[in-house]
This record gives sequence, C-alpha cells and structure tokens, in this order.
Amino acid sequence: MSRLRILPITSKKLWNSYIEQVSPQSFFQSWEWGEVSKLNGHSIDRLGIYSKGKLVGVFQLTKVQARRGSYIMIRHGPVLLNWNAKFLLELVGYLKNYTNENYLFIRISPLIERKCSNDLLKAGFRLAPVHENIDAQICYIIDLKPELEIVLANMRKNTRRAVKKALTDSSLTVTCDTSAKSLKIFNQLYRQTAQKRGFVEWRGVDNEISEFGKNKAVDLIVIYRNRVPVAGAIINYWGEQGIYHYGASSLEGLQSNAQYLAIYEAIKNCKKRGISKLNLWGGLEDVTDTNHPWYGLTVFKRGFGPYRQTYLPTYDYVLSSGYWITFLYEQAVEYVRGYKKIGQWRSPPFLRQLFGV
Repeated sequence: MSRLRILPITSKKLWNSYIEQVSPQSFFQSWEWGEVSKLNGHSIDRLGIYSKGKLVGVFQLTKVQARRGSYIMIRHGPVLLNWNAKFLLELVGYLKNYTNENYLFIRISPLIERKCSNDLLKAGFRLAPVHENIDAQICYIIDLKPELEIVLANMRKNTRRAVKKALTDSSLTVTCDTSAKSLKIFNQLYRQTAQKRGFVEWRGVDNEISEFGKNKAVDLIVIYRNRVPVAGAIINYWGEQGIYHYGASSLEGLQSNAQYLAIYEAIKNCKKRGISKLNLWGGLEDVTDTNHPWYGLTVFKRGFGPYRQTYLPTYDYVLSSGYWITFLYEQAVEYVRGYKKIGQWRSPPFLRQLFGV
C-alpha cells in the first residue's frame, strides 16, 4: 500500500462536497458542525487523506479536554472511500504523532455498515464503553419521496389520528423562524423538558442555530396553544436529509398533541425544500426493552412510519493506560443512567433523574 499523505483542508466547498458525495449522512463531519464545535470552545482540525494525489478520505477531529482524561474524537467519521485495517493503522499512526499533547485514546463513530467492525478490530480498536446510540447510530428515517397524503397514510393509526386532531385544533398555531424571540422560547421549553425527563441539556443550541442559520439550513418550529408556547423542534438540514435534532414539550403540549404537529410541520418544510428524508435521529433497536430511558421516545418516532437505519457503534483506540480510568467511569455512568443493564437489572428512574439520561 502506498504511503498516504494527510494534509489540512481549508476549503469549505471541497470539504462539504466530498462528504455529501461519500457519506451524506455524516452530519457531525459537516463544516458547519465544526464551526459549532469551535463556538462551544473546542479545538478542531479538518484533515484530508491523499493517496497518489487523490483525496480518499477526510476527518474532522475535536480535541476533548475532560477531567477524566483528554482524547481525540472523530464524530461520524472518518469519512473514507474504502475501509480496511491497513488504512486505519496508517491513520492511527498519524494521529499518535500529529500533536505534542498527551491523549488517552482516539474515539470514532463512522456511520458505516456494521460488517466493517472487523476492520476496526484488526486495526486495534475496541468497542467504546458508551451506549451504541450516542451519535444517533440507530436512527429512524421518514421517506418523503411519496406525496404528503401517502406519508400521512404510512403513519401508525394512533399517530395519524393525533396529527389530524392537532391540525383541526384551532387553539394550536405554528411559527417557523430562527428569531431571538423564538430561540428564547424554545430554550425555555427545552430546559423544562430536560428537568422533567431527567436528561442532560445541551448548552450549544444557540450556537447551532447561529451557524446553520447563516445558510438557512435550520428551522426552529414553535407550537402555541392559545398563544402560550407548548412544544418546539429544531430541524437541521444537511445533505439530502432534514434532522429532527431537538424536541421540547410542556405537559400541555403533550396533552394537546402539539409535538405531533411539530413533526408534521417538519415533514412539510422538508418537502418544500425538496428534501427526500426526515431523520428523526436516535432511537432504540430493541423496542421490547420497555424500561430503557428512550423507549417512549422511540415509540413516538416509530409512529410516523419511518424505516430504521443502523450503523456501526462507537469505537476507541487506546493510547495510554490512563484510558481505563475513563473506561470505568463511562461504563458506570451508562449503568446509572439506565442505558445498560447488569444482568436483568436496570437503574431505576430516580437514579436517572439524578445523573441525567
């Protein structure tokens, strides 16, 4: 195998066009997401892999500085034309030496088929201690190529009924913009939802709206009931898909089917943009696991008639013995938050509320 060259890429056009061609599902490898990461205080590098002068791969890496240990993270990447163990070994060799800083491990979550796991294992990677859906590697996608009426007909009966009921409810109104007012309202709903559901609120929503809003590649949907905001959704647009990245709802919003209306509005907006898929983002593969923290959310998403897409889980390459401290910590967190079971035992809801899911 010829020696590879790894060089910085500074062209947004070249970067995004390559990803859209090779792996259009890799949202976290988009140039825009890298800018969001920088706004959130992370240091990133965008690197291209060349073989005989041809670009054969790209990877946007984030340098994560954490109390439990620093590491290199490549979310939804690397994006490669071809996958094999020798190629990955060259990539790892480069990452070991590209910086003088000490990192404990390299973490990757490429959105590729699970059969490629053998290549990663041969190259020295191991399964990460985090849950298999941390970067939405199991997602539910609505096919938007059919007419809107057919998309609606493909929904589960109860979901279709909830959508139609919301559409005829004169007390419900919809706004779709990225104004400071709407963002403030959504953040309030999102914070309430996080506290009620016991999940960890992500603090970078404002930066995400700001960056993707530059290209009008994001919608912020807010549903009002009698002029009171009760539900919301943030839809990012990347490649050929819309992404239901965040959702929020008050108790009144749940009772009035407002969140169903938010998804229906997202479906309509995608179709107006000529986008063929709405990615409802993460969900469970095993829908019989009724005690999982994401069970209810998965049932909600499956009601819209999507198909399931499953990718490779997250893998780590160990660089230092200090990795095992991080491994034990993250493993414990997964059990406490209820993502993993010890035998048949799963962490009860009150513990999940304490640590967030």
